[in-house]
Formats: sequence, structure tokens, C-alpha cells
Amino acid sequence: MHVLYLLIIIFGISGQNVFKKMYTEKTGGGGSMTFAALTSFFSMLFFIVTSTKFLWNPKIIPYAITFAVSFAAATLFGLLAVANGPLSLSSLMISYSLMLPTFYGIIFLKETMSVYFIIGLCLLAVSLFLVNKKNDKYPVTPKWLLFVFLSFLGNGLCSTFQKMQQLTFDSEYKNEFMILSLVIVTLIFIAAVPISDKSNFMEYLYHARFTAVLSGAMNGVVNLLVMVLSGMMAVSVMFPLISAGGIIVTYIISKIFYKENLTKIQFVGFLTGLASIVFLNI
Repeated sequence: MHVLYLLIIIFGISGQNVFKKMYTEKTGGGGSMTFAALTSFFSMLFFIVTSTKFLWNPKIIPYAITFAVSFAAATLFGLLAVANGPLSLSSLMISYSLMLPTFYGIIFLKETMSVYFIIGLCLLAVSLFLVNKKNDKYPVTPKWLLFVFLSFLGNGLCSTFQKMQQLTFDSEYKNEFMILSLVIVTLIFIAAVPISDKSNFMEYLYHARFTAVLSGAMNGVVNLLVMVLSGMMAVSVMFPLISAGGIIVTYIISKIFYKENLTKIQFVGFLTGLASIVFLNI
């Protein structure tokens, strides 16, 4: 069962990246708010449908708001990153965000910084240097780097605030926390749609009718199974497997379907980044 859950999570993460790429290719990178609103809505709907009971504690509201803002940034800028750069490198750079909850644990929870973590940081520095080497087909632009960084920040803060909520409430109110957070995120994006996507809304909605729905459902499945699996196996094993597996599958898809050919130096950087993620999560 552990292996099955891991495979579903890995392919769910990769699937979300692919659906983002599919959507942005059809719309030329436009309609980001429409896609994000639908993704958040169907992720929220998944949690509502799969919840067997609802408990309420108003003290989770601040955690839900901070998570929602972070989730909105991760979703929106992750979409813009794959629209403005290679899918494989975007997914790799954003995956580095898992170091943020680790830093939170070291600084605020007085957790020990392991030798593996230090090795991971060194490999990360090498990877960042190598993947940013010149590639005429996929140039590293300031716009792409900005979108990647903001998605990285949002994704990392999501995990950090989720960890804070779990510690504060002794692992209670998981589903309630996620549902409230996703309601807030969905409302944020719906409010932004008339401002950013009004002129071509129906066109964006047409292209998002499958990609955003499936991406949102996958997001819900991934978040739910991560919470379930974290109680079944050591997180020090789970997160490296999920991170590495997701990046490998995404790279294979980007290579086969999107013909993303990295330079030899960038590919070495990609492999180094893969190793760094494993070490950062041990």
C-alpha cells in the first residue's frame, strides 16, 4: 500500500505540472487567474467530498489565511513559471522549496542541522550554478527566475504553515484547515478573474475545462495522501522519494512530449539538484 500511495503522489505531482504546461501552451500564457481559480475550487471540492466529519476551531483561521496566501502564490507563479520556461527546470527549482520548512524546524523548533542537510545545501548551490548556464533554446530570463522564486517561496511557506498548524493543534483539524484555506484561495482568484482575464474569459474557461479540473483533483489527492502516508512511514524517507520521483517523471514527460533538450551542463545541474533534494530531506 505504501508503494501504491507513493506512486499516486508522484504521478499526481507530475500530472499537475503537465496540465499547467498544456494549458499555457493553448492560451499563450494568458488566463492564469481562471486556471488557478478552477484548480483551487476542485481541490477544495475534493476535500469536502472525502471528509467524513467536520470539527471546528476558530483558532485555525490565522493559519488558514497564511496558508491560503502562500498556496495562491505557489499556484499562480508556478503556472507562470512553466509558461515562461522549461517544465523540467521549473519543477526542479520549485522543488527546492522543501528546504524552507526544514529551516523553520532548525531555527524555531531547535531541530539539529544534519550533515546530510549541509551536503544538500552544497549540492543545491552547484545545481543552481549549472542549470543557469546559457541555453539558446531555453534562455534563463529574469521574468522566469522571478516566477520560479515566488512559486518556490509560496510552496515552501505552504509546507511551513501546514507544519505549524499540525504542531499547534496536535495533528487535529487537517481537513478543516485545508478546506478553509482552499475556500479563501478560490475566492481570491475569483475576485481577480474580472480584473485580469475578463476580455478572453470564455476562451480561457474553455481551455481550462479539463486541465484545471484534473489539476485541482490531483492536488486534492496528493495533499490527502501525503497526510495519510506521513502517518504510515518516516517523513525522512517519504519526502525524498516523493520529490525525486516527481522530478524524474516530470523530466521524462518534458523530454518525450515537449522535446526539452537541456545542455550537458544543465543536465548535470539537473542531476545534482535531484541529489540535493534527496539530501535536504534526509
